Amino acid sequence: MREPMPSWVRPLRPPRHNAREAPARADGTRRRAAVRAVALLPLAVQFVVLLVRTGDRYQRFNLSIDFAIFHQAWHQIAQGNLSPDSTILGYPYWRAHFELVMWLLAPLHWIYNPGILLLWLQDAATVAAAILSVPPSSA
Repeated sequence: MREPMPSWVRPLRPPRHNAREAPARADGTRRRAAVRAVALLPLAVQFVVLLVRTGDRYQRFNLSIDFAIFHQAWHQIAQGNLSPDSTILGYPYWRAHFELVMWLLAPLHWIYNPGILLLWLQDAATVAAAILSVPPSSA
């Protein structure tokens, strides 16, 4: 004799589709896609504004001391010094800022080495984090 299944277990069944529900589902999917597009449009504008403002700040040398620390470490790691010293802080970079991403970003220095690349990556990460908060259009 079979034991009854617990109430929290759901048997796997294919979903029941009604022919009348199909257009409604398509409309719902289109609506979700439109909402996602409307949500992503301001993020695209934000990305462009961030890139323009970043370029302006970089051209005017209006950067913080943190940027100097990170850029110096990024440059030294890319040149082969895997334990970079910060001349700004006076001790190794990893003691104050143990951010392992700088070692992962070091190969980008060989491709395009101006410091603005770090700022552009920061802009892209900011917008990417916001994009991840927008729900997908198909659910």
